[in-house]
Amino acid sequence: MIRTVRAKLMLLLGATMLSVLASLAVLALLVQKQVIDTLAERVPTTVQGIEVELEDEVRSISLLSGVLEQSPHLARLVRENAPDRALRTLTRMRTAFASVDFALFRSDGTLFAQVGIDRPPSNLVERAPEAAAGARRSAWRGVISGGCNLDPRADTFAYGQIAPLEDVGFVFTCLPIDRALVVHGAKNVGAEVAVVHRASGRVVAATDQFPRALGTHAERGHRVETDARGSRWAFARADHQRLIGAGPLDFVVALDVTELSNRVRTDMLAAAALLLAISLVSLWVGARIASRMSGAITRLGGAMKKLEDTQYAHVDDIATGDELEALAVGFNHMVDGLRERDKLRSTFGKYMTQSVMEHLLSGKVQLGGEKLTVTVLFSDIRSFTTISEQMDAHALVALLNEYFTVMVGIIMEEGGVVDKYIGDAIMAVFGAPVSQPDDAVRAVRAATRMRAALVPLNASLVARGIAPIATGIGVHTGEVVAGNIGSEQRMEYTVIGDAVNVASRLEGKTKELGVDLVISDTTFALISHVAKGRALAELSVKGRQQSVRCFAVDAIETDERPRG
Repeated sequence: MIRTVRAKLMLLLGATMLSVLASLAVLALLVQKQVIDTLAERVPTTVQGIEVELEDEVRSISLLSGVLEQSPHLARLVRENAPDRALRTLTRMRTAFASVDFALFRSDGTLFAQVGIDRPPSNLVERAPEAAAGARRSAWRGVISGGCNLDPRADTFAYGQIAPLEDVGFVFTCLPIDRALVVHGAKNVGAEVAVVHRASGRVVAATDQFPRALGTHAERGHRVETDARGSRWAFARADHQRLIGAGPLDFVVALDVTELSNRVRTDMLAAAALLLAISLVSLWVGARIASRMSGAITRLGGAMKKLEDTQYAHVDDIATGDELEALAVGFNHMVDGLRERDKLRSTFGKYMTQSVMEHLLSGKVQLGGEKLTVTVLFSDIRSFTTISEQMDAHALVALLNEYFTVMVGIIMEEGGVVDKYIGDAIMAVFGAPVSQPDDAVRAVRAATRMRAALVPLNASLVARGIAPIATGIGVHTGEVVAGNIGSEQRMEYTVIGDAVNVASRLEGKTKELGVDLVISDTTFALISHVAKGRALAELSVKGRQQSVRCFAVDAIETDERPRG
C-alpha cells in the first residue's frame, strides 16, 4: 500500500511534467505557425509593392501609346510613306522608354516602322486579328502570347497596347514580360518574384533565387512550404488583373523565412531544454518529498499495527512540517491516552468488575453524588488486635495481603466494588456505580463464598504455624449517596448513608449473635427466593430509631449466579 502511495505521487508529478512538456511542444508549433503566418501576411504587402512597380511600367506604356496615337506627325509620315523618318521619331521616343518596344502598322495591318522588336510581324491582322479588329473601334490592351513579335510559336509573353492612328494605321506599344521586368519589379520589395503560367505552372520569368519547384502551383492567398534544401518559404499570388488585364499569367511572390523559423525553433528547443531541466529537478525534489511522505506513512502504519497488538509505541522522526507531522503528533497523544486508559483499567481492575470499570471510564459518574439503592457488605477479622500484637509488621502485612487477595477476588467475581479497606475490614458495595437487578443476591452469595473460602485459608495458615482467623460479615440493602467525594486535587469514589452504617453495625453484632454472617430483613426479602435462612433477632442500631430484624443465611443457590 505504501509503495502504491509513493507510485501514485510520482505518477502524478510525472504526469504533470509530461503535460507541461507536451504543452510546450504544442506552444512551439503554435508560436512558429504564428510567426510564419505573420511573415506570410507580409506577402500581400510585397505584392502591393510589385504592383506599384509594374503600375509605373504600365502607366508609361499607356502614356506613350496615348502620345503616339494622337500624334499628327506620325500620321502624316504614314500618309507620306516615310518609314525612315517615322523610325527616327520612334527611336527618339524609345530613348526615354528603354524597356518599351514600338511598331507602326498601316490600316491594312502591314508593318510600317518598328523599334526594339527583333522579328516584328509583317502583318498585324494576320498575327493578332482580334487585337487589330478591336483597335479599329478603340484602344486594346492585354497579355499577348508570343511576345512583342506576336509569334504564336514562341513560348513568350508580353503586355501590349494597340491603338488606332487616326485613319492611317495602328500604334503597337509592347512591354516584354521577361526576367528584366520581374527583377525591376522585385528590386525594392525584398522578395523573390516569378511570372507563372496559370494553366501549366511553367515559370515564364523569375528572379534568380525564386524557388521554382515550390512556387509554380501556389494557390491564391498565402502558404508556407519547405524546399528540398530545407529552406522555408512563404508564398502568395499577386492579383494583377487591374494592371495588365485578364490573361493566362500570375505573379507569385516568395519570402524566405528559413532563418526566422530556425531562430524560433532554436529558442523553443532552448526553452524545452530549460523546462526539461526544471522538470528533472522537480522530479528529484518530488521523489524526495514522496519518499519522506511514504516513509512517514510507513512508520504510522507500523505503529498502528503495534497498537492493534496493544503495544503503545510512539511514531518518531516525522518532521515533514505538514499534516503528516500533525497526524503523528495526534497519534502519539492518542497512544499516551490509550496507555493511560489501560493503566486505569489495570488499576480499577484490581477493585471492580469489567462492567463497573467501563461505567467509570465512560465518565457517567455524576460529580457530587447520586442516590442509589445498593447492598453494602462489611467484613472484619475478629480479634485482629490480638493477632497483630503477636506478629511482626512484615508478617502481619503478608497475612492481610493473602487474606484480602482471596476475599476481594470473590467480591469482584460477584460484581462487587471494594469501596475501601479499614485496617483489617473490607467495605464492598453491590449496585454502585452500576446497578444490577440481583445486587442483593450477589452480595449474599459473595458473603457465603467468603465464609467458605476461609476454611482452606485457615488450613494453610495452620500448616505454616499461624493461628487461624475468624471473620464476621454484615450485609444490608438500602439507599445511599454515591459519587466523587473529596477535593479537586484528591477525589475518591465512595458511598455514604444509613445503609453503610447499618451494614457496619450488623457486622459488629455477628459475634454477639454467635454467627459469622448476618443480613438485614431488607436484604433477606430480596434473596428469600434463592436462599435459606432463619431469623435471629431484632436489633436496635445506634443512631437509628427503627430497629433491624436480623437473619442468618444457611445456604444460597449457586446455579443462577451471574458473571460480573
